[in-house]
Amino acid sequence: MRHYPVKIEHMKEGGFVATFRDLPEAIAYGKTRLDAKENAVYELTAIMHECLEFRRAVPPPSDPLAGELLVELTAGAEVLALLASELL
Repeated sequence: MRHYPVKIEHMKEGGFVATFRDLPEAIAYGKTRLDAKENAVYELTAIMHECLEFRRAVPPPSDPLAGELLVELTAGAEVLALLASELL
């Protein structure tokens, strides 16, 4: 399974935002750090759907940098990513 690095930061307005260097369009929010991480998993799945739908390449995950966590694709999202790659 692929693991994408995610950076989770506290927002001054409250809550947390999760962003991915490899997939800049993937942004997730949550009231807590854990909520943001869980929502990031759902966001990754949505991005894999878009890649398949629009026949866009799925970038490989980068190595994590200091302060980043790793988020694993779900099995379904992994299948979507593989299908998207096959269609290119």
